[in-house]
Amino acid sequence: MLEQYKEIWAIKTLVDITKTNVVRGTGKLRNQQRNFETLLQTVNILSQAWEFGGPPKRETWGEFQKAFKDTGVAFGTKHEFSQEMMVDLNVWTWRFGVEHSEVFGKHGELLVNQLHNIPVITELDENCHLDVPVFDTQSTENRNVLIICETLL
Repeated sequence: MLEQYKEIWAIKTLVDITKTNVVRGTGKLRNQQRNFETLLQTVNILSQAWEFGGPPKRETWGEFQKAFKDTGVAFGTKHEFSQEMMVDLNVWTWRFGVEHSEVFGKHGELLVNQLHNIPVITELDENCHLDVPVFDTQSTENRNVLIICETLL
């Protein structure tokens, strides 16, 4: 199964990207699906993403925070403060494969740039405050998306 993918990627985000499959109407379930669709469509501008390991999985950041912090990978400082002082942040992880190597750049920089400042819908199941309702992949303070290449070559 893995051999069909040249790279496996994971996107971890504080934005609620629950895949509900609700494609009509309004309300929370539709808005969660809209956020997932926005993410998928943005990724698919650069490559055809193939879901790997099922729909986005909701976890808590406390499970990962120390390991990621030790490697220098972290959400924005505002979210780090929230995590340490107030609440265990909800994090959604979506894993997908792509059929071509370096389609997102050598270190994923094309995807980081592509996804930055794309609007999202908030006040769903996220438990952090997103000052500006966007996927933020770059700012030191407000970053709410981590993009990780999991491929071991």
